[in-house]
Amino acid sequence: MYLTVVYGSNWQHEREELWSLLVHINQPLHQWALEVVGDFNTSRLFDEKIGGKPLTFPELSPFNDCINACMLSDLQHVRSHWSWHNNSNGTTRIIGRLD
Repeated sequence: MYLTVVYGSNWQHEREELWSLLVHINQPLHQWALEVVGDFNTSRLFDEKIGGKPLTFPELSPFNDCINACMLSDLQHVRSHWSWHNNSNGTTRIIGRLD
C-alpha cells in the first residue's frame, strides 16, 4: 500500500498539475493499493458548495477524472458534510466540502 498526502493549491491550473502527477505516479503502482488523503482544495460534486460563485463542470472534471484514472474511492465523512467555510454570514457566506 502507498499513502500519498496532498495539499491542493488555491489555483485551478496548479491543482490540475497535481492531478496529472497523481495519475502518472499511480500507473506503475496499479497492482498496489494507493491511498490519497489531504486537503484537495476542490470539490467533486456540484452540491458540495453553497454560496459564492457556482461550481462548473470544467472545474470539477479534472479532479473526478483523476479519481477515476487512479481507481480511488471517495470516503464518506462521519461528521459534518462541510469541511470549510469563509467565516462570513448571510449572503456572503460560502461553505464547502474540500477534504
